[in-house]
Amino acid sequence: MEYQGRTRVHTSTKGTSLIFDDVVPESITIRKTSPKPYVYTHDTPFQEVDIVPYIETPGAWMKLLEMDVHERPLEAIFEAVVASIEERWVPDRLHIIGASSGYDSRVIAKAIQVLRKKNGEEWFGDTLFVENGGEQEGFMAIMTELGFKGNAMSWNPDYTVEYFNKIHEKYNGICSYPVNQWYDYYVMAGFKPEETQYITGYGNNEVTEAVRLKSKYVKGINKKLPPQERLRQYFKWHYYHQLATFKEFTETIHPFWNFKFIEAMAGNDNLPTRLSEILAKKFVSECNHVRKLITKDVRMAGHRTVDKNVVEQLYKNYRKTRFGERYDVVPSQDIDYNEWWQHLCIASYIEDHNIEII
Repeated sequence: MEYQGRTRVHTSTKGTSLIFDDVVPESITIRKTSPKPYVYTHDTPFQEVDIVPYIETPGAWMKLLEMDVHERPLEAIFEAVVASIEERWVPDRLHIIGASSGYDSRVIAKAIQVLRKKNGEEWFGDTLFVENGGEQEGFMAIMTELGFKGNAMSWNPDYTVEYFNKIHEKYNGICSYPVNQWYDYYVMAGFKPEETQYITGYGNNEVTEAVRLKSKYVKGINKKLPPQERLRQYFKWHYYHQLATFKEFTETIHPFWNFKFIEAMAGNDNLPTRLSEILAKKFVSECNHVRKLITKDVRMAGHRTVDKNVVEQLYKNYRKTRFGERYDVVPSQDIDYNEWWQHLCIASYIEDHNIEII
């Protein structure tokens, strides 16, 4: 069983729904909201639409209560990653693995390598590792070392004006981040959701750092509480984070949200560094020479930045929208959470749905 964290609920006079579009009325009043990635609020930019307060999923809490939490060897934690992928893997689908040069990607790739050897090529089927965050060099080195070079590609997004057209379609709601790595490329490339499964390392840092006593990664975690309670706080934290609005293009496997993995790692709560780094260096040691890139490296290489001319044209287009005519904003070239991308998303949503601004 996986924790299902991408489930914000929205409400208005039209009703209550997991789908933001279902509850947005034909006329709205603009409400100022923060573009920061995490804000504990039930407000949306539309005054008529609210986020329903977080309600804990009974099934998730029961899973946490049933867990046998104690310190386990690293071998048991890695085996839980392998089992979490194998549990959901459907052999006759195309498996797309979102990857990077990072530690969680190395652990997932190694787990899939183990499963490939265990279950054979027919089970492995059509599989494609995709890197789309500017970490091509390190990513391809990892793929080569693990024998996946022929099953891997790196996509460098071309941030054109067209890339940001209907920017709101990337999200279930309004978001202040302009790129959705779990959605953009796969929709543009025409992959069929019913024929694919997507595997992501998303959630690894947050889940493992929520229980690590030395970590401050997820703010607000009470380290005096047992691991189960810390994970409850993380689940709630995620509900109010803008990542909860990001769409996924197909059925997605989250190995690090699987309770097999969560139970295996929850007792190892006093590690000196992040669990993914420890697992990668032990079980994917053939890649230890490959440098893990960080955001600063990617930006220095020219990624996560939109061309000035593109932003200028986007701004001109924005000012012609009903929302943009009323609300000016300073445009930004940075691929980051900020007011500019939030405003562009609001304007895009209003124009596409032909909504009246009161």
